[in-house]
Amino acid sequence: MRRRLALAALASLAAAGACTEVTTDPQAPVSLAFDSLPAPAIVAGDSLRTVDGAAVALTARAFNVDGDEIADAPVTFTVVPPDTTAAARAAVGVSPEGYVLAADTARAGAATYRIVAQVGSLQSRPTARTSLTVVPRPDSLEAVAPTGVDTVLFYAVPDTTSGGRRAVNVKARVLHDSTPAPVGVGPYLVRFEVKGDSAAPAVLDSVRFVNLTRRELTTVATAATSGEATARLLAYPKAGATAADSVILVARAWLGASATRALPARLAEVRLVVRLSGALP
Repeated sequence: MRRRLALAALASLAAAGACTEVTTDPQAPVSLAFDSLPAPAIVAGDSLRTVDGAAVALTARAFNVDGDEIADAPVTFTVVPPDTTAAARAAVGVSPEGYVLAADTARAGAATYRIVAQVGSLQSRPTARTSLTVVPRPDSLEAVAPTGVDTVLFYAVPDTTSGGRRAVNVKARVLHDSTPAPVGVGPYLVRFEVKGDSAAPAVLDSVRFVNLTRRELTTVATAATSGEATARLLAYPKAGATAADSVILVARAWLGASATRALPARLAEVRLVVRLSGALP
């Protein structure tokens, strides 16, 4: 990976002009690795936090022409606001230690801030994964159930199209207290988990969250602007599970905000029940 980064940087320099001289100094950075932020959103009056509520400093890695990482490279971070107004420029900043901070007066909305890593004259390229949205303070978390019915995960006799697997979406909503009605908080991270003590072992062995190419008992979902986060649960029918079984899930999110790097006010947890139905093979 380091070699590919170095070759990519050399190719960029070569494209810039034949007169560009490539340094051989092992302490001279020619590429930067800064691909993502700990979360896609920051709460007004708070620090940028992971899904576990921890405020973490930004990090980036600098590499020399040989693809070797430069230890203690003086990387700095700059926030590029969505416009040039004084309010936008003052709303979000990065501390000398690398913590992203949002002022109490930061306006929540669709405007996107871009975070750029820099060492010397070398800057990282902004991407969607290094962009940030200011969101209002999350005050509550609620389960979202299909209207009028239970959430049901159907087992079916294996067939040629699905192999007997069925999937269902489970949802939770993050809300900010507002008048006349609460408003959704998003993008915001929510963790979903299958409770290990809530069902027979055969049932626990029969379900997994689908997250890209991974199959896991826990997953992290990003709430949409409506505040609704969605995780997809997939059934893998196993001997010993019956159609009368249910799977207990929990969704968790940190609520409130903290002016320091301490954890937010509280960790909210809601319970979701997924009932199994249909013929098991």
